[in-house]
Amino acid sequence: MMREIETHMTDATLTDALRPVAHFLPPRNWMNDPNGLIFWRERHHLFYQYNPKGASHGNIAWGHATSADLLHWEHLPIALSPDEPYDKRGCYSGCAVSDDDGLTLLYTGVEPLENGDEKYQTQCLARSGDGVTFAKYPGNPIIAEPPVGYKRRDFRDPYVWRDDLNDGNGENWWMVLGAKTGGDSPHGSDRGAVLLYRGDDLTQWRYVGELVLAPRDGGLVIHECPNFFRMGNRWVLLTSPIPGGKSLAWVGDLRGHRFTTTHQTRLDGGDCLYAPLTYRVGERVLMFAWLREARPHEEAIAAGWSGVMSLPRELYLRGDGSLGQRPAAEVLALRKELLRDVEQAGDAAVEIVLDSPAGGELVVTYTDGTRHEVALCGESTASGNENLRQIRVFCDRSVIEVFTDDGHAAAWRVYPRDPRISRIDAVNGATLREIHRLGL
Repeated sequence: MMREIETHMTDATLTDALRPVAHFLPPRNWMNDPNGLIFWRERHHLFYQYNPKGASHGNIAWGHATSADLLHWEHLPIALSPDEPYDKRGCYSGCAVSDDDGLTLLYTGVEPLENGDEKYQTQCLARSGDGVTFAKYPGNPIIAEPPVGYKRRDFRDPYVWRDDLNDGNGENWWMVLGAKTGGDSPHGSDRGAVLLYRGDDLTQWRYVGELVLAPRDGGLVIHECPNFFRMGNRWVLLTSPIPGGKSLAWVGDLRGHRFTTTHQTRLDGGDCLYAPLTYRVGERVLMFAWLREARPHEEAIAAGWSGVMSLPRELYLRGDGSLGQRPAAEVLALRKELLRDVEQAGDAAVEIVLDSPAGGELVVTYTDGTRHEVALCGESTASGNENLRQIRVFCDRSVIEVFTDDGHAAAWRVYPRDPRISRIDAVNGATLREIHRLGL
């Protein structure tokens, strides 16, 4: 049975001054990875990892919200709950596709193994005709185990698309999955990989091979949440590797069924972005990602919520062939008022627009005296390039997101006792241009 998401807030949630107002998050409880992003029947659908029972990780279901404009969201009933033997330990990350005018979710189900300790990860499917109520496929799991040589407890996060892949076999469904080699693998154990599958339909899948495999001594033991998609005549791979906790982006070419890289970079220059997920809206590639909490766990529990989504970002290829990011065009509609000074904003969110050379900084000072220094261009900019670039900084209570006009982005979580901004200083050559109050 599908359970509706609770839309009321506790007193603690209502009074938590750190709760963002311009970023997506559910009314209460725990949220992590974005799942199942899709533009379907003229609405954006955002699914996400959700604990309906509290503000800590556990009881993982799929929350669900829709929007016509990427800013105003309607919270819908929980789409997937862990109520079958194959997903008893949780309905974990995955994607959504449109098939025969319906909406299909593909996700990782986690069930306990016989000894009750480890977790057996399989790939599962659920379908909906109305985009609200989902029925799990009677034949689940659709992929019951990984290929020989890969661990069944580290085999997850399906990302599915339809393509001919220029391999002479016509158009098929394709899937990538994050995986880890096991002790019986000829590659040795504990090496992260992204695996490629082909499907004639969404329920029958055949393993094709390794799209990428981490170096033997690279220390990377799994690529979580892989995304693989075309941009022009190139291919882009996003993953969130463990260990590391920093999402990565590769641009390259697909030769046969093997991905070769020409550009590699961290996706975000901050300290909290993880598990990004992409989808197409017309010609655009849009992305949301989870911005993890950094405050003590006990404080999040007391507040009644944990986790927030990034602003929607649009991806593109920069002039040098690497991946660039900018706020989705819809974000401009958040601007409600041009302010004379930041103190006019009160406890609302603000967007700060400034010009800055490489090495420029912004210092945000809150009412309680707490300061946060923002490196506006970061280490990813060209060394010694003193050309001014425009920077957009979004300060939304406990979230700061920065975007440079040459395609770099960074996000941080901050926790001042009083998150009202009392002062903004642009330093090291940066020049303040505008401050906008943001609202929904």
